[in-house]
Amino acid sequence: MTLLDSSSIIDYLDGVEDVVESVDERPTLVASSLCIYDVFAGEVFSAGETDLRGARENFGRVIIER
Repeated sequence: MTLLDSSSIIDYLDGVEDVVESVDERPTLVASSLCIYDVFAGEVFSAGETDLRGARENFGRVIIER
């Protein structure tokens, strides 16, 4: 199990090669709900994006813990 923080998620979504390779090697990914909210607030809401369902698809492999 690999616990992701908001910085690693943002780097992954931005395509930072080292982070993408490292995360893609892990079978189980976990992030806190607060961390996911942080990413949504910083990446989705500030960009004027309102498609939260579409944005959530970026986290298909991530187990979100409360």
